[in-house]
Amino acid sequence: MLSPIVIFCYKRLDTLKLSIESLLKCKEAQDTDVFVFSDAAAKQEDFFLVEEVRTFIHSIEGFKSVSINKRNFNHGIDNNIIEGLKEMSNKYESFIIVEDDIVVNPSFLTFMNLSLSYYNTNKKILSISGFSYVKKIPSNYAFDIYYTQRINAWGWATWSDRIKSVDWNLKNISKSFNKFPNYFKFNDWGSDRSNMLLKTIKGKIRTWDIRLDYHQFINNQFSIYPIISLCNNIGFQSFNATNTFGYNRYEIEFSDKKQVFWKLSSEIFIDKSIKKEFVQKNSIPQRLKTKLINFCLKFN
Repeated sequence: MLSPIVIFCYKRLDTLKLSIESLLKCKEAQDTDVFVFSDAAAKQEDFFLVEEVRTFIHSIEGFKSVSINKRNFNHGIDNNIIEGLKEMSNKYESFIIVEDDIVVNPSFLTFMNLSLSYYNTNKKILSISGFSYVKKIPSNYAFDIYYTQRINAWGWATWSDRIKSVDWNLKNISKSFNKFPNYFKFNDWGSDRSNMLLKTIKGKIRTWDIRLDYHQFINNQFSIYPIISLCNNIGFQSFNATNTFGYNRYEIEFSDKKQVFWKLSSEIFIDKSIKKEFVQKNSIPQRLKTKLINFCLKFN
């Protein structure tokens, strides 16, 4: 049985159209149910953009079915996704999530459904990622996937029995988190994580995926990535981008070449060389470079 696709959208019609077009190129699309969560406008100037998106999603064809949930008020990118995940987890055992700025490879749904089935009983696996920015895979590496302990939301999948236990409100987070060694231990998979989590707790930012990251951290769970990316984020080129804009340090060479078979690994292991490159993208030098470039772009 194929897992349904969940699509979260707001006001970006240009990227949403491309996202839908790419999903329809997957051979499983015609047999897959789709659920669209459309957030309401946060401000008056977004109203007509949101209405354009809502007109379009009613015209989507090519899937087994399309169900639309139009929010009556603005939930924000965090709560629209969190509430949508909760709703889906009450109805389905697993599901695939795509936001409105993600395009996928024609093999994306094949890989996601295969992985969801293969790792279904392994509760140590929290999510399946479709996006990968690691370019240097060891020549003797034996598998088509690798393990990390950090999620990526640019085209991903999960299971309801794992999502239902997430403390999205961070009510149970340890008060000692911002003290040594917890603060630094959480940064093992990226030096940006602890600061991002603390800002989320304090309400300074509205980041939903860092909450899922923290859940993965405290439960010692893992995420699976393909060695060749099956997704790409095109939101950096959209004038209507909300959270993605400017310089993209995760830029990849995205291919539409199909892959039929994947060699998966039942044994969980961390490849040190892959981890090194994975973590490096979120290192302090790389983040400073991103800020500097974006600062310069504002004046061009």
